[in-house]
Amino acid sequence: MSRYAFTAAAVMALVPLLASCPSPANAAEDAAVASLAETILAEAGRTKGFCADLGCGSGELALAIAGKSEMFVHALATDETSLSAA
Repeated sequence: MSRYAFTAAAVMALVPLLASCPSPANAAEDAAVASLAETILAEAGRTKGFCADLGCGSGELALAIAGKSEMFVHALATDETSLSAA
């Protein structure tokens, strides 16, 4: 198994966990996060590869970027409160 096949398998194993994550509190927040993810992807000029969300808070932006791209997204919490929210 190649390194890339293992990575794809690992990502697929996380899909059920990601689907169970809570969504933003309301539709306006959801739309704002989706818009920000689209802006970030447009500015980056790519939709494949790796993305690091440093100080990810609840992880909503990382999930939006992953959902709108083929990025392998790493969401890294920087404090205990964010870690428990994510």
